[in-house]
Amino acid sequence: TERSLTVGTIVGHLLHMKHRGVELDTTRIDIDPDTVDAVEEVYRELVEQDHEDLYTQDGQLKLKPLYTMLDGSVDYDDIKLALLKVI
Repeated sequence: TERSLTVGTIVGHLLHMKHRGVELDTTRIDIDPDTVDAVEEVYRELVEQDHEDLYTQDGQLKLKPLYTMLDGSVDYDDIKLALLKVI
């Protein structure tokens, strides 16, 4: 609250940590399992495509393609939370 950080910002930092190989305990993340399944399915499809334009400079999959393939049915914060469980 003091630093005005959003959930999205904090989860984004956690995702960066996961991509660098830091093990995180995600058991307490409260997200619908169906959402996690949907995000995982799309994530796997995109990773298989392996197009370099799908990735950020630091090698993370961009969120916009996930959001688009999910038809906007899952917001960005929930996509990030689900990715913490998927990656």
